[in-house]
Amino acid sequence: MKLLLITNLYPCKEDDQDSTFALHYYARQWAKDHQVHAIALHAPNVLELAELKERELPLNFVLDGVQVSNRTMIRLPLGLNIYPSFEKEFIEQFDILIGHMPVGAALAYRLSVKYQKSFIQGIHYTDFKRSKVREGSLTKKYEKMISQSIAVGFRSYFLQRKFVEAIPKIRDKSFPIPGGVDAIWLESIPERRFDFQNSPINILTVASLIERKNIDKVICSLKSIKQDWVYRIAGVGPEKDKLSSLADENDIRSRIKFEGFLPNSEVLDRMDRSDIFVMISERETFGLVYLEAMARGCLVIATLNEGVDGIIKDGENGFLCDPDVDALAKVFNKIIEMTNDQLTEVSNRAMETAKKYTYPVLAKSYINHLEGTIK
Repeated sequence: MKLLLITNLYPCKEDDQDSTFALHYYARQWAKDHQVHAIALHAPNVLELAELKERELPLNFVLDGVQVSNRTMIRLPLGLNIYPSFEKEFIEQFDILIGHMPVGAALAYRLSVKYQKSFIQGIHYTDFKRSKVREGSLTKKYEKMISQSIAVGFRSYFLQRKFVEAIPKIRDKSFPIPGGVDAIWLESIPERRFDFQNSPINILTVASLIERKNIDKVICSLKSIKQDWVYRIAGVGPEKDKLSSLADENDIRSRIKFEGFLPNSEVLDRMDRSDIFVMISERETFGLVYLEAMARGCLVIATLNEGVDGIIKDGENGFLCDPDVDALAKVFNKIIEMTNDQLTEVSNRAMETAKKYTYPVLAKSYINHLEGTIK
Protein backbone atom coordinates (compact mmCIF):
# COMPACT_ATOMS: atom_id res chain seq x y z
CA MET A 1 0.00 0.00 0.00
CA LYS A 2 0.91 3.64 -0.39
CA LEU A 3 0.22 5.61 2.78
CA LEU A 4 0.21 9.35 3.44
CA LEU A 5 0.41 10.28 7.14
CA ILE A 6 -0.38 13.90 8.03
CA THR A 7 0.26 15.10 11.58
CA ASN A 8 1.98 17.77 13.65
CA LEU A 9 3.33 15.03 15.94
CA TYR A 10 6.28 14.07 13.79
CA PRO A 11 10.06 14.65 13.63
CA CYS A 12 10.75 17.62 11.36
CA LYS A 13 14.46 16.94 10.71
CA GLU A 14 16.81 13.97 10.82
CA ASP A 15 18.41 14.84 14.17
CA ASP A 16 15.21 16.15 15.80
CA GLN A 17 15.47 16.11 19.62
CA ASP A 18 12.29 18.03 20.38
CA SER A 19 9.48 16.18 18.57
CA THR A 20 7.65 13.08 19.70
CA PHE A 21 8.54 9.93 17.74
CA ALA A 22 5.53 7.74 18.66
CA LEU A 23 3.84 7.98 15.24
CA HIS A 24 7.17 7.74 13.45
CA TYR A 25 7.80 4.41 15.18
CA TYR A 26 4.62 3.16 13.51
CA ALA A 27 5.55 4.69 10.16
CA ARG A 28 9.07 3.26 10.06
CA GLN A 29 7.64 -0.22 10.60
CA TRP A 30 5.13 0.31 7.79
CA ALA A 31 7.94 1.50 5.51
CA LYS A 32 9.54 -1.96 5.60
CA ASP A 33 6.70 -3.34 3.46
CA HIS A 34 4.85 -0.29 2.13
CA GLN A 35 5.51 3.12 0.61
CA VAL A 36 5.09 5.71 3.37
CA HIS A 37 5.19 9.50 3.14
CA ALA A 38 4.72 11.64 6.26
CA ILE A 39 3.71 15.30 6.23
CA ALA A 40 5.10 17.00 9.35
CA LEU A 41 2.50 19.72 9.56
CA HIS A 42 3.24 23.00 11.33
CA ALA A 43 0.33 25.22 12.37
CA PRO A 44 1.60 28.62 13.56
CA ASN A 45 -0.52 31.72 13.79
CA VAL A 46 0.57 34.79 11.84
CA LEU A 47 2.73 36.07 14.70
CA GLU A 48 4.53 32.73 15.05
CA LEU A 49 5.28 32.38 11.34
CA ALA A 50 8.58 34.29 11.50
CA GLU A 51 9.79 32.08 14.36
CA LEU A 52 9.03 28.96 12.31
CA LYS A 53 10.95 30.33 9.31
CA GLU A 54 13.99 30.95 11.54
CA ARG A 55 14.20 27.21 12.22
CA GLU A 56 15.12 26.63 8.56
CA LEU A 57 13.61 23.16 8.43
CA PRO A 58 14.30 21.01 5.37
CA LEU A 59 11.45 20.82 2.89
CA ASN A 60 11.98 17.08 2.38
CA PHE A 61 14.16 14.39 3.93
CA VAL A 62 14.20 10.64 4.60
CA LEU A 63 14.08 9.17 8.11
CA ASP A 64 14.29 5.40 8.66
CA GLY A 65 12.90 4.71 5.20
CA VAL A 66 10.03 7.19 5.56
CA GLN A 67 9.79 10.13 3.15
CA VAL A 68 9.11 13.22 5.29
CA SER A 69 8.00 16.69 4.16
CA ASN A 70 7.60 19.79 6.30
CA ARG A 71 4.52 21.81 5.39
CA THR A 72 2.83 24.82 7.01
CA MET A 73 -0.83 25.57 7.75
CA ILE A 74 -1.29 29.17 8.89
CA ARG A 75 -3.91 29.81 11.56
CA LEU A 76 -5.79 33.10 11.16
CA PRO A 77 -8.22 34.87 13.53
CA LEU A 78 -11.85 33.68 13.73
CA GLY A 79 -10.87 30.07 13.16
CA LEU A 80 -9.77 30.56 9.56
CA ASN A 81 -6.83 28.59 8.20
CA ILE A 82 -4.60 28.72 5.13
CA TYR A 83 -3.84 25.11 4.24
CA PRO A 84 -0.80 24.01 2.22
CA SER A 85 -1.48 23.02 -1.37
CA PHE A 86 -0.49 19.74 -3.01
CA GLU A 87 -0.28 18.62 -6.61
CA LYS A 88 -3.15 16.41 -7.68
CA GLU A 89 -0.71 13.74 -8.86
CA PHE A 90 0.96 13.68 -5.45
CA ILE A 91 -2.26 12.97 -3.51
CA GLU A 92 -3.71 10.55 -6.03
CA GLN A 93 -0.77 8.17 -5.76
CA PHE A 94 -1.75 7.17 -2.21
CA ASP A 95 -4.21 4.46 -1.25
CA ILE A 96 -5.01 5.89 2.18
CA LEU A 97 -4.69 9.30 3.86
CA ILE A 98 -4.08 9.08 7.62
CA GLY A 99 -4.64 12.21 9.72
CA HIS A 100 -3.53 12.51 13.35
CA MET A 101 -4.22 15.34 15.80
CA PRO A 102 -6.74 18.09 14.98
CA VAL A 103 -4.74 19.92 12.30
CA GLY A 104 -3.45 16.75 10.64
CA ALA A 105 -6.89 15.16 10.58
CA ALA A 106 -8.48 18.37 9.25
CA LEU A 107 -6.06 18.53 6.32
CA ALA A 108 -6.32 14.80 5.56
CA TYR A 109 -10.11 15.12 5.65
CA ARG A 110 -10.10 18.04 3.22
CA LEU A 111 -7.82 16.20 0.82
CA SER A 112 -9.86 13.00 1.07
CA VAL A 113 -13.04 14.87 0.11
CA LYS A 114 -11.36 16.76 -2.72
CA TYR A 115 -9.64 13.76 -4.28
CA GLN A 116 -12.05 11.00 -3.17
CA LYS A 117 -9.40 9.12 -1.20
CA SER A 118 -9.87 6.77 1.76
CA PHE A 119 -9.33 8.60 5.06
CA ILE A 120 -8.31 7.26 8.47
CA GLN A 121 -8.59 9.54 11.52
CA GLY A 122 -6.34 9.16 14.55
CA ILE A 123 -7.85 10.41 17.82
CA HIS A 124 -5.68 11.85 20.62
CA TYR A 125 -6.53 13.42 23.97
CA THR A 126 -6.50 16.86 22.29
CA ASP A 127 -9.34 15.63 20.08
CA PHE A 128 -11.20 14.46 23.18
CA LYS A 129 -11.17 18.03 24.47
CA ARG A 130 -11.91 19.82 21.20
CA SER A 131 -14.61 17.46 19.93
CA LYS A 132 -16.82 18.06 23.00
CA VAL A 133 -17.25 14.30 23.40
CA ARG A 134 -16.39 14.63 27.09
CA GLU A 135 -19.43 16.93 27.43
CA GLY A 136 -21.60 14.31 25.75
CA SER A 137 -21.92 16.04 22.38
CA LEU A 138 -19.90 16.37 19.18
CA THR A 139 -18.88 19.41 17.15
CA LYS A 140 -20.01 19.57 13.52
CA LYS A 141 -16.36 19.56 12.42
CA TYR A 142 -15.66 16.25 14.14
CA GLU A 143 -18.98 14.79 13.05
CA LYS A 144 -18.02 15.44 9.41
CA MET A 145 -14.50 14.06 9.77
CA ILE A 146 -15.54 10.93 11.65
CA SER A 147 -18.35 10.28 9.17
CA GLN A 148 -15.92 10.62 6.24
CA SER A 149 -13.33 8.29 7.77
CA ILE A 150 -13.34 4.61 6.83
CA ALA A 151 -11.81 3.82 10.24
CA VAL A 152 -10.96 5.67 13.45
CA GLY A 153 -7.85 4.84 15.46
CA PHE A 154 -7.57 5.79 19.13
CA ARG A 155 -4.36 6.46 21.02
CA SER A 156 -5.77 4.80 24.12
CA TYR A 157 -8.50 2.38 25.11
CA PHE A 158 -9.98 5.11 27.29
CA LEU A 159 -10.45 7.41 24.28
CA GLN A 160 -11.89 4.58 22.22
CA ARG A 161 -14.37 3.76 24.96
CA LYS A 162 -15.48 7.38 25.41
CA PHE A 163 -15.97 8.06 21.69
CA VAL A 164 -17.84 4.80 21.11
CA GLU A 165 -20.10 5.58 24.06
CA ALA A 166 -20.89 8.97 22.50
CA ILE A 167 -21.07 7.71 18.90
CA PRO A 168 -22.11 4.03 18.98
CA LYS A 169 -22.23 3.78 15.19
CA ILE A 170 -18.42 4.01 14.96
CA ARG A 171 -17.87 0.93 17.13
CA ASP A 172 -17.17 -1.38 14.18
CA LYS A 173 -14.71 0.99 12.54
CA SER A 174 -12.80 1.90 15.70
CA PHE A 175 -9.50 0.34 16.75
CA PRO A 176 -6.74 1.11 19.30
CA ILE A 177 -3.33 2.52 18.33
CA PRO A 178 -1.47 2.80 21.66
CA GLY A 179 2.17 3.64 22.14
CA GLY A 180 4.67 0.80 21.93
CA VAL A 181 7.60 -0.26 24.06
CA ASP A 182 11.05 -0.56 22.51
CA ALA A 183 12.63 -4.03 22.44
CA ILE A 184 15.44 -2.90 24.80
CA TRP A 185 12.94 -2.78 27.68
CA LEU A 186 12.22 -6.49 27.21
CA GLU A 187 15.83 -7.64 27.41
CA SER A 188 17.63 -9.04 30.50
CA ILE A 189 14.72 -8.57 32.86
CA PRO A 190 15.71 -8.94 36.54
CA GLU A 191 14.33 -11.66 38.76
CA ARG A 192 11.76 -10.16 41.10
CA ARG A 193 11.13 -10.77 44.79
CA PHE A 194 8.79 -8.53 46.77
CA ASP A 195 9.91 -8.83 50.39
CA PHE A 196 8.35 -5.73 51.90
CA GLN A 197 8.45 -7.02 55.47
CA ASN A 198 12.25 -7.11 55.61
CA SER A 199 13.40 -4.32 53.29
CA PRO A 200 12.21 -0.83 52.30
CA ILE A 201 9.75 -0.54 49.42
CA ASN A 202 11.44 1.14 46.46
CA ILE A 203 8.94 3.41 44.72
CA LEU A 204 9.62 5.28 41.47
CA THR A 205 8.00 7.96 39.33
CA VAL A 206 9.42 9.02 35.96
CA ALA A 207 7.63 12.11 34.70
CA SER A 208 7.82 15.78 33.92
CA LEU A 209 7.39 17.70 37.17
CA ILE A 210 4.17 19.43 36.15
CA GLU A 211 0.88 19.80 38.00
CA ARG A 212 -1.23 17.27 36.08
CA LYS A 213 1.21 14.44 36.93
CA ASN A 214 -0.10 14.65 40.54
CA ILE A 215 3.25 13.88 42.12
CA ASP A 216 2.18 16.03 45.08
CA LYS A 217 -0.62 13.52 45.75
CA VAL A 218 1.87 10.66 45.68
CA ILE A 219 4.02 12.46 48.26
CA CYS A 220 1.04 13.10 50.54
CA SER A 221 -0.09 9.47 50.28
CA LEU A 222 3.29 8.12 51.41
CA LYS A 223 2.63 9.05 55.04
CA SER A 224 -0.02 6.32 55.14
CA ILE A 225 2.23 3.47 53.97
CA LYS A 226 2.59 0.91 56.75
CA GLN A 227 6.12 -0.21 55.83
CA ASP A 228 9.42 1.58 55.33
CA TRP A 229 9.92 3.06 51.85
CA VAL A 230 12.14 5.16 49.58
CA TYR A 231 10.60 7.27 46.81
CA ARG A 232 12.64 8.32 43.76
CA ILE A 233 11.39 10.95 41.33
CA ALA A 234 13.12 11.14 37.93
CA GLY A 235 12.29 14.20 35.88
CA VAL A 236 12.51 17.96 35.71
CA GLY A 237 9.90 20.68 35.61
CA PRO A 238 8.40 23.78 37.24
CA GLU A 239 6.88 21.89 40.19
CA LYS A 240 10.26 20.79 41.62
CA ASP A 241 10.51 23.41 44.40
CA LYS A 242 6.86 22.99 45.37
CA LEU A 243 7.25 19.22 45.63
CA SER A 244 10.43 19.55 47.67
CA SER A 245 8.70 21.93 50.07
CA LEU A 246 5.74 19.55 50.36
CA ALA A 247 8.10 16.73 51.33
CA ASP A 248 9.59 19.00 54.03
CA GLU A 249 6.14 19.92 55.35
CA ASN A 250 5.27 16.24 55.69
CA ASP A 251 8.61 15.50 57.38
CA ILE A 252 9.54 12.84 54.79
CA ARG A 253 12.14 14.74 52.75
CA SER A 254 14.99 12.39 53.73
CA ARG A 255 13.23 9.45 52.06
CA ILE A 256 12.43 11.24 48.79
CA LYS A 257 15.17 11.44 46.16
CA PHE A 258 14.85 13.96 43.33
CA GLU A 259 17.04 12.49 40.60
CA GLY A 260 16.49 15.04 37.82
CA PHE A 261 16.52 14.14 34.14
CA LEU A 262 17.80 10.64 33.40
CA PRO A 263 18.65 9.09 30.01
CA ASN A 264 16.83 5.89 29.06
CA SER A 265 19.66 3.65 30.22
CA GLU A 266 19.49 5.11 33.74
CA VAL A 267 15.68 5.06 33.78
CA LEU A 268 15.88 1.35 32.98
CA ASP A 269 18.34 0.87 35.84
CA ARG A 270 16.07 2.73 38.30
CA MET A 271 13.10 0.61 37.24
CA ASP A 272 15.10 -2.56 37.79
CA ARG A 273 15.86 -1.39 41.34
CA SER A 274 12.26 -0.36 42.06
CA ASP A 275 9.38 -2.45 43.33
CA ILE A 276 6.55 -0.06 42.49
CA PHE A 277 6.19 2.41 39.65
CA VAL A 278 3.49 5.01 40.32
CA MET A 279 2.09 7.80 38.16
CA ILE A 280 -1.49 8.92 38.77
CA SER A 281 -1.49 11.68 36.18
CA GLU A 282 -4.58 13.18 34.57
CA ARG A 283 -5.29 14.08 30.92
CA GLU A 284 -2.83 11.39 29.81
CA THR A 285 -3.33 10.24 26.21
CA PHE A 286 -1.41 7.04 26.83
CA GLY A 287 1.79 7.12 28.88
CA LEU A 288 4.49 4.93 27.36
CA VAL A 289 6.46 4.93 30.61
CA TYR A 290 3.81 2.68 32.17
CA LEU A 291 4.52 0.00 29.56
CA GLU A 292 8.27 0.39 30.08
CA ALA A 293 7.85 -0.13 33.81
CA MET A 294 5.61 -3.15 33.18
CA ALA A 295 8.22 -4.59 30.82
CA ARG A 296 10.78 -4.47 33.66
CA GLY A 297 8.42 -6.25 36.04
CA CYS A 298 7.52 -3.29 38.27
CA LEU A 299 4.21 -3.24 40.09
CA VAL A 300 2.58 -0.36 38.22
CA ILE A 301 -0.01 1.99 39.72
CA ALA A 302 -1.83 4.14 37.16
CA THR A 303 -4.92 6.33 36.97
CA LEU A 304 -8.38 4.86 36.61
CA ASN A 305 -10.17 5.97 33.41
CA GLU A 306 -7.04 7.46 31.85
CA GLY A 307 -4.80 6.49 28.95
CA VAL A 308 -3.38 3.17 30.12
CA ASP A 309 -6.66 1.93 31.64
CA GLY A 310 -7.61 -1.03 29.48
CA ILE A 311 -4.04 -2.23 29.14
CA ILE A 312 -3.61 -2.33 32.91
CA LYS A 313 -6.34 -4.40 34.55
CA ASP A 314 -6.62 -3.67 38.24
CA GLY A 315 -5.20 -6.43 40.40
CA GLU A 316 -4.20 -8.56 37.42
CA ASN A 317 -1.19 -6.96 35.73
CA GLY A 318 -1.06 -3.73 37.71
CA PHE A 319 -3.22 -1.43 39.79
CA LEU A 320 -5.60 1.43 39.01
CA CYS A 321 -6.98 4.14 41.28
CA ASP A 322 -8.60 7.54 41.23
CA PRO A 323 -6.04 10.38 41.27
CA ASP A 324 -6.41 11.33 44.92
CA VAL A 325 -4.39 10.83 48.08
CA ASP A 326 -6.69 8.44 49.96
CA ALA A 327 -7.30 6.16 46.96
CA LEU A 328 -3.58 5.87 46.28
CA ALA A 329 -2.77 5.19 49.95
CA LYS A 330 -5.25 2.30 49.90
CA VAL A 331 -3.55 0.81 46.84
CA PHE A 332 -0.10 1.08 48.43
CA ASN A 333 -1.31 -0.72 51.53
CA LYS A 334 -3.19 -3.31 49.48
CA ILE A 335 0.08 -4.16 47.72
CA ILE A 336 1.93 -4.41 51.04
CA GLU A 337 -0.64 -6.90 52.35
CA MET A 338 -0.28 -9.19 49.31
CA THR A 339 2.13 -12.13 49.39
CA ASN A 340 5.32 -12.37 47.36
CA ASP A 341 3.69 -15.07 45.20
CA GLN A 342 0.67 -12.90 44.50
CA LEU A 343 2.79 -9.89 43.59
CA THR A 344 5.11 -12.01 41.46
CA GLU A 345 2.07 -13.15 39.46
CA VAL A 346 1.06 -9.51 38.89
CA SER A 347 4.63 -8.69 37.86
CA ASN A 348 4.83 -11.64 35.45
CA ARG A 349 1.50 -10.75 33.85
CA ALA A 350 2.71 -7.15 33.45
CA MET A 351 5.78 -8.35 31.56
CA GLU A 352 3.67 -10.60 29.34
CA THR A 353 1.35 -7.67 28.61
CA ALA A 354 4.27 -5.44 27.60
CA LYS A 355 5.41 -8.01 25.04
CA LYS A 356 2.14 -7.47 23.16
CA TYR A 357 2.86 -3.76 22.78
CA THR A 358 6.07 -3.58 20.78
CA TYR A 359 6.03 -1.37 17.69
CA PRO A 360 6.46 -4.27 15.21
CA VAL A 361 3.36 -5.92 16.72
CA LEU A 362 1.34 -2.69 16.89
CA ALA A 363 2.30 -1.48 13.41
CA LYS A 364 1.26 -4.81 11.92
CA SER A 365 -2.07 -4.61 13.74
CA TYR A 366 -2.62 -1.07 12.37
CA ILE A 367 -1.86 -2.24 8.81
CA ASN A 368 -4.19 -5.23 9.23
CA HIS A 369 -6.99 -2.82 10.16
CA LEU A 370 -6.28 -0.69 7.09
CA GLU A 371 -6.17 -3.64 4.74
CA GLY A 372 -9.32 -5.13 6.24
CA THR A 373 -11.12 -1.80 5.94
CA ILE A 374 -10.18 -1.34 2.29
CA LYS A 375 -11.35 -4.85 1.43
